[in-house]
Amino acid sequence: EKKEKKGKASKEPEAPKEDAEPEPVWKRRKEVKTDGTPCHKREAKLVGCTDGLKVSHVLEHLAPLGADAVVDIRFYHASGIRLGKVEFSTQAHVAAAFALPPLAFGGEEVVVIPKRSVEEERRSEVILSNFPTPLNLGQIKAHYVGLLGPGTVYCVYLLHGRWCYVQFKSPELALKAQESPRPALGMKEVLVKPNRSKDEREKCELALCCTALRDEQIIAHYKPLGQYPIVGIARVTTQQVTLLEFYTAEIAKKALEWKRIVVNSREIVLKPFRTQAEDHKCEVVIHASVDDLSREAIKEHYSSLGPNSITKITKSGDEKMQFVEFLTRDLAMQALALPRPGGAIVKPNRTKEEDMQCQLVVESSTVPDEVLIDHYKELGPNSLVGLYANQNRSVRYLEFLSWKTTKRAFSMGRPMVDGRPVPVRLNRTTEEELQATLVWKPLPAGFAVEAVKAHYKSIGEGCVMKTSVSPDQAVCFVTFWNAKQAQQALALPRPVVGGQEVVVKPNRSPEESRRCQALLKTSALSEKSIKKHYRELGPTAVVGVTVVPEGNVTFVEFMTHALLLKALALPAPKHKKGAEVPVGPNKSKAEVHKCSVLLLNCPDTVSDAVVRKHYTKALGAGSVVGTSYLKGTGKGFVEFQTEALALKAKALEGPTVDGTQLVVKATRSRGKGAKERRKQRKVSTAGSAPAAEPAMDEDDD
Repeated sequence: EKKEKKGKASKEPEAPKEDAEPEPVWKRRKEVKTDGTPCHKREAKLVGCTDGLKVSHVLEHLAPLGADAVVDIRFYHASGIRLGKVEFSTQAHVAAAFALPPLAFGGEEVVVIPKRSVEEERRSEVILSNFPTPLNLGQIKAHYVGLLGPGTVYCVYLLHGRWCYVQFKSPELALKAQESPRPALGMKEVLVKPNRSKDEREKCELALCCTALRDEQIIAHYKPLGQYPIVGIARVTTQQVTLLEFYTAEIAKKALEWKRIVVNSREIVLKPFRTQAEDHKCEVVIHASVDDLSREAIKEHYSSLGPNSITKITKSGDEKMQFVEFLTRDLAMQALALPRPGGAIVKPNRTKEEDMQCQLVVESSTVPDEVLIDHYKELGPNSLVGLYANQNRSVRYLEFLSWKTTKRAFSMGRPMVDGRPVPVRLNRTTEEELQATLVWKPLPAGFAVEAVKAHYKSIGEGCVMKTSVSPDQAVCFVTFWNAKQAQQALALPRPVVGGQEVVVKPNRSPEESRRCQALLKTSALSEKSIKKHYRELGPTAVVGVTVVPEGNVTFVEFMTHALLLKALALPAPKHKKGAEVPVGPNKSKAEVHKCSVLLLNCPDTVSDAVVRKHYTKALGAGSVVGTSYLKGTGKGFVEFQTEALALKAKALEGPTVDGTQLVVKATRSRGKGAKERRKQRKVSTAGSAPAAEPAMDEDDD
């Protein structure tokens, strides 16, 4: 049709209008022939483009190259700067465009520069800061052209009014510019730094814990470290620090060891620029007040770590503890290995969860503290960093220096009191214990726990923390040190003990097990056929099959909830006769209620096939899980896979059975409202003459 309309249209071109706009450059792509080289090799970049610059201005500037030199010109914005891109027909035209003088427009010089990779362009730039305003860009360009020669500077531009970018012909020229004398602009010393990536810049940045110092004071203090040691200064008011960027990472390292700035007899600390969480990792906690252990005594105790090793000492709100921040985390670890100052307990500054991971729980009220301390003293003099008890002292908590030390303490064996071992366990919640525990069942005859450790040897030596076998020798609980190791263990093939395959599954609560179960509305399928049907999910996907003949249902438990969802997305299993088995998640009563609709006016002849066909056609195959009918009441229930499908079904018209349109309503729980209404009916009818039986309330279902 389009071709016919095009053929009917007049082929005579319209007469051009007077003062018509020139034809867009992008339409010339089909007209201008290129030399066949890739597009990116024939492209150049335009810098210095003001808002008033148009394509016609650039074409006029490039006219000496020939009528067919330019293929396309486009403008775009990057970081708030207007730039241009020119595509030439040949590489020779690109070289000729570089030789042209700049285009003067709008008080700016529009320059054609070669298109380079982002990395090469970044390494060819330097960034100027700390300059007076307004800045004369021509003066900056003249400064570097005078130092490095004509043709060395491609362009100079401002970004956000705070930084001046100077782009050179090559990265080597940019390096020379950084080491050459800086531009003289007024009384301030202009700072010149390389255009580095974020990772490179962070290695050269340090935080000066003061924002009141003038730039001249800071630059003068670190001047002995090199010709231009500081290349950037910025104040971070949110953290009350001045961010100093040094020329190289080596100079930054020297600055940390350099003498500190002193203002009014107070040392200004220079330290790595870190987040608060990273600062905490570099701190140790000393359980001693300022009266018991002064700051001077702490600095003297840790003086062997270096003159600038301590960056900050603060006290807690109750003044019973002091927090000592070190320059690096390595220095904090070295401080923990030193003898304790004044005999006070010293520990890392950890979160509550990290402290719990390093604790053992002693469930005994009779064992003395001295017995516990004496039992674990072979771990080292600084290994035990805390001994706490609950209010009635029925439980004690032993906190160790690190998680590694805690594992060693747990593996040592239990303390002995009157010849009996004291119960000791890791301090973790029931949920964490369940996540780190797996269940082996059924156990073959002659099962030994050594088979468990041998099976999981590939995860790591000593990964199994403990094993416990049920009294009836039917189940073995395998506990790992953490949940991550338990997940790795689940990924391994099932163990074979005595020629029998043992099923391994997570140690879940009944509610979690239900969330991982599928409900099959049949009891005729065997466990072997069910596993064969779901074998594409993996050899360990199905961890349990429970057949309930009385209810004509089968529960299939999967390894994870995600695997259950994948199983529900597969085609349903089939009976021997070929009929599909209804499959859905094993929902709770409340979930079944939300995923169901109520059918009213159901005749006694209503059948599951008619209702299922009606909703399958509208909502898709597998949408209906099951149906049930209350004979003689005219009511029925339809259960769907999800609550969303039930809401869609409610909005649809009900199925038609024997010419009767069924009414669809949402199911409602038999809550307090229904009970109260029944009570009111009984009270209102008590003592009165017999009346007709009231109609059944919809809530009575």
